[in-house]
Amino acid sequence: MEAEVAHEQIAQLTALLDGLAQAAEHITITRKTLLELSDETPPAQATPTPALPDGPAYQQIMAVFAEADTPLRARNVCEAMDLDLMPNNINNVRIKLKRLTGRNPGRDRAGTVHQGATVTARQPATGPLTQPQR
Repeated sequence: MEAEVAHEQIAQLTALLDGLAQAAEHITITRKTLLELSDETPPAQATPTPALPDGPAYQQIMAVFAEADTPLRARNVCEAMDLDLMPNNINNVRIKLKRLTGRNPGRDRAGTVHQGATVTARQPATGPLTQPQR
């Protein structure tokens, strides 16, 4: 009788061992497949940051937006840059803002308020604001 119980336990343990061996084989196959897939997929390409103009006026505008905590209009940017509030200066700043935000001045007629989060694509230059050279 003890022999029959021992043989029954051996059969149960053998069946359990076979099931575990089969599960280990499935895990090995899955691991191998995943490793092969990771070799085939190309690495994710980061979207390059668009290059911004390097002129000192653009750096000054970036500095104004770095200090601002609210959306600014071109007129506000002129005031912060200590420019005379003449239509020519305001329009020049507006054009630079549109260039910085990637807007097409010919198509965009409604967007006159510019937000710092939209404009800040790179770190502004540090230092005092100076009058842009013309």
